[in-house]
Amino acid sequence: MDLFTTDLSIPLPPALEDRAKVYSYRDFVPISSLKEYDLLLYQLAGCPEFELVYDSCLQFTGLILLESFNLSEMLVRKWLSLKEKEKFRGEMEKCSGLKGKLVADDILAGRFDSYRTNLIKYPLLERVINLSLGIIVRNRFVFNFIRRKREDIPLFLIPHRVNVLERSQRSQEEPDTLVGDPSRIAEVLKGEKDFVVFVHGHTQEPGSAESMIGAFERLLDFFPQSALIIQPSELSKVEKAFEKNKHKENIFMLPGMDPFTIPGLVNRLDLIVDINLPYCGEVSLLTLKLMAQGKPTLFFDRGAYREIPQHCAIKINPELDFRSRINYFLQLFAHNRRLAKAVGQAGSRYVEQQFSGQGGSDAYLSLLRDYFSSRQMWKEVGQESREVIGEKVREQARAGPKRDAIQVDPELSDFAISLYR
Repeated sequence: MDLFTTDLSIPLPPALEDRAKVYSYRDFVPISSLKEYDLLLYQLAGCPEFELVYDSCLQFTGLILLESFNLSEMLVRKWLSLKEKEKFRGEMEKCSGLKGKLVADDILAGRFDSYRTNLIKYPLLERVINLSLGIIVRNRFVFNFIRRKREDIPLFLIPHRVNVLERSQRSQEEPDTLVGDPSRIAEVLKGEKDFVVFVHGHTQEPGSAESMIGAFERLLDFFPQSALIIQPSELSKVEKAFEKNKHKENIFMLPGMDPFTIPGLVNRLDLIVDINLPYCGEVSLLTLKLMAQGKPTLFFDRGAYREIPQHCAIKINPELDFRSRINYFLQLFAHNRRLAKAVGQAGSRYVEQQFSGQGGSDAYLSLLRDYFSSRQMWKEVGQESREVIGEKVREQARAGPKRDAIQVDPELSDFAISLYR
């Protein structure tokens, strides 16, 4: 096995030390051009770091673990930086017809305040779907989306694994002094705070940071020693809202830092806000990890987030006013800690039931066994080989999730949905 990664120091299990080699991901194309692999397994997300992975999976066919539902933002930035405007316009037209081309024209003309908001309806997954051996996804929402695009593609559902039992050892440690800490998080770790809110997600979207800070200001009228920690997706845009605020001593920025890496911080958090608008199809892994720690969590009720049961989180209707809703729930949970604890505990149990254990590795093992036992069938492109897709699995793929719970067929309990039996 050859592993291509950004982290060359990644430790290998003892059983793989003599069987696997680790390379830089930049070496993939030259090495793959010389070797004949039995299977290529890609991990693809919609971040700039995955541009080379995207190009590679189009050049060398393989199985794709799709971590992000939307690739359009990554591709637009790539094409515009290379001054390939026509490539962007052509891809939008190919995937979404005239409507896609018109949206591309508006974006290129600078007619949108946030092109991300308008690209959300155009994930640009078609080329990846059509050129892959099969797709692995993380949730039922993306599963159903891809199934509507292609009924014949091998499709697998393997959710994230969250280590609930570990309970984040560093979060239990005593806080560090964090000397010279530019984020001033040490101030949150020192002494008692009335209520600590942690915000992450699409904080750069117009109005989201302002609404969050405005609601927090009203909370300070009742709990003046509260703290708001923002993990900004784009620091420059959030800083504008921050600079206008008169309560800067209560607001803290945590750019590019995982709260789990700061000893003691996660234990101090009282409420999590995941600004999942515009929505890109996947539930944040950070959100799941924080829910596993028993933290009550708030987000918009759409996409894959709808699969989380109503009693396990605070779910806001995206059609309602965000500022009024966030203000209401900040006040509610700051005043009613018993309710906050109950929601947090329900969320923790949900994550433990749905995302913990060894199911992830078992599902990958089942998938690989299936592939190597019938690889010729996988590689067939014609319709004849695709007709073996099980009708039962087709029906489950078409069935959307219940609004208040995830329904899992007992036969699919290990979360591996293999379309070739």
